[in-house]
Amino acid sequence: MDKISVSRHPARTLRSKLFCYMFILAALLILALLMGLVLFGQYESTAKKTFSTLDVQMEVFEKDIHSHFDSLAAAGIQLSEETSYIIDEYLSRSGSKFSNLEDNQTAIVSVQEALIEPLRHTMFLEDCSGVFMLLDTTINSSLENSEKSRAGIWLQENGYEQDYQDVLMYRGLSNIARSHGIMPHRKWHMEFRTDIFPDYEKIKSLAGRNLVDAYCFTEVVLLPGTSEKVMLLALPVTGSDGTFYGICGFEISASYFQSFHAQPAKTERLTYIFAPGTEKDIYVPKGLSCGTTSGYHQPPSSALEISGDDNGLVSIHGENDMYVGIVNTISISPNNDDYILSVMIENSDYRNAAGKNTVHNVILAALLIFFAVTCCLLFSKRFLVPVLRELDSLRNQYESARTEISRLAYSRKKEIDPDNYQQFLAGIPSLTPTERRIFGYYLDGKTVKEVIDIASIKESTLRYHNQNIYSKLGVNSLKQLVLYGTVMRQQEESNKNNQ
Repeated sequence: MDKISVSRHPARTLRSKLFCYMFILAALLILALLMGLVLFGQYESTAKKTFSTLDVQMEVFEKDIHSHFDSLAAAGIQLSEETSYIIDEYLSRSGSKFSNLEDNQTAIVSVQEALIEPLRHTMFLEDCSGVFMLLDTTINSSLENSEKSRAGIWLQENGYEQDYQDVLMYRGLSNIARSHGIMPHRKWHMEFRTDIFPDYEKIKSLAGRNLVDAYCFTEVVLLPGTSEKVMLLALPVTGSDGTFYGICGFEISASYFQSFHAQPAKTERLTYIFAPGTEKDIYVPKGLSCGTTSGYHQPPSSALEISGDDNGLVSIHGENDMYVGIVNTISISPNNDDYILSVMIENSDYRNAAGKNTVHNVILAALLIFFAVTCCLLFSKRFLVPVLRELDSLRNQYESARTEISRLAYSRKKEIDPDNYQQFLAGIPSLTPTERRIFGYYLDGKTVKEVIDIASIKESTLRYHNQNIYSKLGVNSLKQLVLYGTVMRQQEESNKNNQ
């Protein structure tokens, strides 16, 4: 029997190959999907997501600060002009000079009486926690350190609800406050102290300039006798004759800033800092801060250092605090250095977000791999298994046919006379092309009638060719011719397989 080269497990090998090809195709599709998500910004690292979130918050926070402080500056210019006009009017009516107010309680009472309602009205109109007018004079110059004591009015809102407008007097004449329904502050004093009033000499030196260039924001200070930190917008007040009348402006307390600038955000635990600083430091104690509208606010307890840069994010850390955030600079007036704005989250929150993102990525990758494997298995079971079964069946049929042909050929070999068979093989080269074609038709199993139709010849012509073929090959019948030809073909095929 001829040797037949067949793989031991052809179906299993084919199935494994097809499964691998399908898995590679699924992996490429998944990779293309992930690249599309990255390309269109739907899949980002924790650093990029955090930066995108904080960048939006920074943009809103910066716009709020600009809008608020620019609005206060415009209102401060108007307040300076209005208080100057009120004092000018009083001096004109009384026929006196501003220098005559010193030690003149009656005159100072009259000036404060004229100022108190405009100040209260302005305070409620503007976004601030208080308003003040410091007069460059004193009621009693004979007192110790009177050169540092100045009369005036400082009003504060008692609570920041719009429908609740209670007012306290922090500095000023208490009898005037009570006559207008205003209660003195628990740390009330009648006059200001210029030695503790923030940036007093700096603001006084701006007198005489155009008011647009004469305003400034003071550093954040602790109000004497209280636990409240405030920043002041301050401007000089100058009379029509150029006399320096004093300083006016608005108060922005830390609690008001926190309430007014609380930012709406999906990320709840955000901290916003507005403070003086440099590229490497933020002087938090000299600044103000706020949180989100959800109520979260936990300001740093010390100055902060800025370091590193990861996709726009910086590390911000102090003695006991660690944050991740972004920083920006902002100009608030022509007489102040740039301030630092920072929006940040606690480092622990950032690490938690990074951990969740890693878990999310692992789960996503596992799901995608599971999806690819499942699809390959289902496709294999649904489509490949039937195909492989058919291939197995065809292979078995083919092997059976080959076996049967080999058996028949072997059995027929015994019926063949070796000498006649050798004469048959020797005569094949002597056949003409037409005789070779007719010989091939017979070996392919064609009948006499089919050969006549295929070759388009007459029956007599076919008989003529048959006689020549029989004579040259040494056979005496069509049956013997087909038998010898089949054995010849079987030997040729067997020789090819054995090579």
